[in-house]
Amino acid sequence: MSETGARAIGKHPAITPLATQAGDVWPGPVKQMPTLSEVEANSNRPLGQAFMPSLPSPYPPGQGPQVNGAEGVTAGGPLYDQQGGQPMIPPPPLAMRANAMQVLYFAWLRERIGKSAEELELPPGITTPAGLIAWLRTRGPGYEAAFIEDAKIRCAIDQEFQPLDATLDGAKEIAFFPPMTGG
Repeated sequence: MSETGARAIGKHPAITPLATQAGDVWPGPVKQMPTLSEVEANSNRPLGQAFMPSLPSPYPPGQGPQVNGAEGVTAGGPLYDQQGGQPMIPPPPLAMRANAMQVLYFAWLRERIGKSAEELELPPGITTPAGLIAWLRTRGPGYEAAFIEDAKIRCAIDQEFQPLDATLDGAKEIAFFPPMTGG
């Protein structure tokens, strides 16, 4: 062990370790860093289960921090909920999924649907705005009323005007709106 390491854990003759006092944040010994072979041996274990933190808990055994002052409720525990001993890892956010899309609605489309935007994970097989409109109609009466006449609907894919038969391949945003008039 190096002189610096020995000093850090109080094993150097020139250093006298301080006695632990009430209120010290990290009571107890510091665990050693894992060796490369330990890391490799644990690399196939689920996230959060391979190694414990290198510092012991600052709380007395069996206790943890109080959550919002509620008695008997503590923070901490496994990183994810467990089901059958295996972590239930949540799916990635919608924006990171391959077929996820932000859908925007304007003017009377927004009024009939009841929202101005939503993030959707498109079902397989939807490759055009026309196909998306047909699928959206099945989502409820508001959508059906909004998309009753395809000929009156315009769209922009990733903020560029496109026909309803354009491809949605790789698009992250589509906007639907009625025809615009000038003045």
